[in-house]
Amino acid sequence: MSNAGLITRKKGKYFLTSFGEIVYKAQELMAQAVRFQSKLKVIDSIDTSELSAFELDKLIDTNK
Repeated sequence: MSNAGLITRKKGKYFLTSFGEIVYKAQELMAQAVRFQSKLKVIDSIDTSELSAFELDKLIDTNK
């Protein structure tokens, strides 16, 4: 991981680099998407072309 620039070692301890923190947050976001995959499929199956942006946001918010 240090070769990839994700972590660095300082005084014998390992720390995430700025790049490592971004990769970690991206991984958390992907894990959250996997947890909500079934709800996301339902939203994708709805014909959203007939909904306003407000209606779509309200639909998504009620499915949290």
